Amino acid sequence: MNRSNLEAILKPCLCLDIGGSKIRSAVVTHDGRVVAWEQEPTCARNGAEGVFENICRVLERLLERNNLCISQFEALSAAVAGGIDMPNGLVTQSPHLPVWRDVPLRDMLAERYLKTFLINDASAAALAEHKLGAGRGVKNLVYLTVSTGIGGGIIINDELYLGQSGCAGEIGHMCLDINGTEDVCGNVGCLETLASGTAIVRRVQAELAGGEFSLLSERFKADYSALTAEDIGRAASEGDRLCQGVIRRAGEYLGIGLAGIANIFNPELIILGGGVSKLGEIFIEPARKMLFKRAFRLAGDDVRLVASFLGDNAGVTGAALYAYGCLGGGGKPSQG
Repeated sequence: MNRSNLEAILKPCLCLDIGGSKIRSAVVTHDGRVVAWEQEPTCARNGAEGVFENICRVLERLLERNNLCISQFEALSAAVAGGIDMPNGLVTQSPHLPVWRDVPLRDMLAERYLKTFLINDASAAALAEHKLGAGRGVKNLVYLTVSTGIGGGIIINDELYLGQSGCAGEIGHMCLDINGTEDVCGNVGCLETLASGTAIVRRVQAELAGGEFSLLSERFKADYSALTAEDIGRAASEGDRLCQGVIRRAGEYLGIGLAGIANIFNPELIILGGGVSKLGEIFIEPARKMLFKRAFRLAGDDVRLVASFLGDNAGVTGAALYAYGCLGGGGKPSQG
């Protein structure tokens, strides 16, 4: 059966994008259209069992609200933040999902629902942007998601590169400061500790606790535990100098990481996604300047830095494309 005939009979894919702060479920067609979705907080502190129940809850709400049943789907595909043992279907570790160690998520979902595929969330997003988004027609690109943490996905010569063990792309855990802050991964001075949403929040909290003036002081009444990157971005847009400075500094650190990416991979395109990228030019422009300042001239001349086209749907769309590729609907992505 040729590809066009196979695509004509493929059912939609039931997809998940599981991150440190939220879980997104979606119905995605073989051509990458997201036709329905639901979302809710991850509640990562509840441990593996608690997060799994949240996963099931958001899946079942999606099915119920759209009057769907499991038999209507080709497969379930989950994009997950963290290290993935793809052959064995394990989430080996996920810094933003505490106590997740060798969780057999693929088999847990398959037992409860249907045949399941597992892929890293940033790798899934890279695949989606390459096929359907900002990276269409680009042979070599790197996708970077900047949110609770920082993750990466890599396309080399039109193929998704997953590395020897399927865990390539952990760009957020490159060390930039050997004397820096300890990261949730156990290392110190990671890019993630300097440029992620968590890093931005932590820095603003420290400045506020030290008595620095901010619009947030009055709004949070000295209790900054609930402060988010979105709150900081909103204050920055209103002229808050403290928040503006912290965001710009995080952008500069991101740019140092981007320069390393440019020098190592020499991509044509670097795509920025994730919630923190939505802060806009106050975050992206310092990153862009630092990228072109620090990258080797040839690598810097060749690379472009752009925003994600698919936005919040990149992860679930890529999860679907990966599953269809494994099923034979588009060629199995390279695993290194």
